[in-house]
Amino acid sequence: MIKDFPKFDCLITGEKEGYDSEIEVYFAKELQIASIFSILQNYDTEWKENYSKIIEILDKMDNYIVNGKDLPDYTLIKDLDKGDFTYSYSQLQSIQFSEKKISVSLLYYVAGLIQENLYWYSILAKKDKYSKNFNLDAFEILYTLMSVVKKKSL
Repeated sequence: MIKDFPKFDCLITGEKEGYDSEIEVYFAKELQIASIFSILQNYDTEWKENYSKIIEILDKMDNYIVNGKDLPDYTLIKDLDKGDFTYSYSQLQSIQFSEKKISVSLLYYVAGLIQENLYWYSILAKKDKYSKNFNLDAFEILYTLMSVVKKKSL
């Protein structure tokens, strides 16, 4: 039986952190985001390679944040960020059941997860012990990715 809430070793600070810390939530959400892109590879085969590359970029971004590695090249994400976006519930309702509807629904879902992670990212960026790692350079990757995902859902 657990007598105290467990803690984990934070790779960024080298300290023990509780599971209620923002850093734990951020990386858990990041893993969810990558998982959804992995699922999308099966439903949106036209973009299968793009989703795979996006997962690689997210992995490299985590290495940048945690280990101080180089910021990943996200030219692909910038190149995919074309056009405008208008959010629409009716779009979700109008698509007949098909693989496309599953893809669109997953894209809307992952866009929400990315937006939530931008929130956690901005909180971590304001904390002295994380501000060096959670900077605007990596934030821009997630922000641009959210735009791409929203536009792809159209």
